[in-house]
Amino acid sequence: MPFEGDLRLFDLSAENLNNQNVPLLLSSEGRYIWSDKPFSFQVENGELRLYSDYEKMEPVLAGRTLKDAYMAASAKYFPPSGDLPDPLFFSMPQYNTWIELMYNRESGGYPEICGSCIGE
Repeated sequence: MPFEGDLRLFDLSAENLNNQNVPLLLSSEGRYIWSDKPFSFQVENGELRLYSDYEKMEPVLAGRTLKDAYMAASAKYFPPSGDLPDPLFFSMPQYNTWIELMYNRESGGYPEICGSCIGE
């Protein structure tokens, strides 16, 4: 966690940063923090502080490197299945309309977005 000095409180339940939150913090010193529930964190006087309404949270020491931390968290919480995606994902364009219509999907904007995706 490359935080120096103080860092304001980040509440992962309220600050979704355009739907890009991940409940995982990784350290270049081989530690990680994971939670299935939203949590908050801040750095105060160089010390990481964790807050959760659901559980007591502690960093897990998985090794000595960022890679060690990531590999351990991945193996425990989101292991690869070993299955390849359907070949269609690689042979045809994929249109991510959720990027364009993130929160207003019922607004009727799909015809305009989809038409522009395929050149109409």
